[in-house]
Amino acid sequence: MYIDALVRKSPPDAAKANEIIKALGTRVGNINQSPGLLAAQALVLQARGEDEFAQQQMTKAFDLSLKSEMELLGWSGNLSRYFEGRPAKDQIAYLDLLSRRNTSPQIQSWLDLFIADRLTREDQVPQRAYDILTRLEEPGTNDAIRVRAFRLHGSAYFNRNDFPKAAEVWGQGAKAFPEDWELNNNLAYVLSAKLDRAEDALSYAQVAIDKNIQRSEPYETMAGIYIKLGKYDEARQM
Repeated sequence: MYIDALVRKSPPDAAKANEIIKALGTRVGNINQSPGLLAAQALVLQARGEDEFAQQQMTKAFDLSLKSEMELLGWSGNLSRYFEGRPAKDQIAYLDLLSRRNTSPQIQSWLDLFIADRLTREDQVPQRAYDILTRLEEPGTNDAIRVRAFRLHGSAYFNRNDFPKAAEVWGQGAKAFPEDWELNNNLAYVLSAKLDRAEDALSYAQVAIDKNIQRSEPYETMAGIYIKLGKYDEARQM
């Protein structure tokens, strides 16, 4: 977004970014009722060196985002931008603080997911990340959180070349969420491309295509499977 680009310049153009936020605030009304504008303002304040006020605005944005899963996910993306370039422990400490001040188990689970997401981006993934994701995958967890935990958990193993574990986790996820195109596509890909199990991958790849025909990834996965199986005509049709 344009505001993000302005505050990332060297030096940051915080004044211009602030003007845009004020103009947007005039359109939408009270900026304190818009989690997106509050988060954008936090980035501007951070660029101006007003870290304490910036974090307060980010926390206000979080509180407003609790009413909607999509807004909460959007806030998480803004938080990653806010902490970009800083040690993971800073972002984790902030998320832990939010978790302690929220008594709702569901909100705490969302925050745990965001903690795991940040930790899995480290070169050496701490055991805490795997423990969190394993817990969030248990039945009884909110489905929107649970499905993302399976996706993230499998990706953490895949990115570290532990393909059997990635297949195991994504397989568990596909069993729990058989209509999730992403889990099925990921599982099909790792089975075919990394574990030489193209025949086993076929059914999962077909589910991914059936459930999300607007995305190119499932077709690319299926084409790779057909090539592995020597079905070149079918691969060309993908």
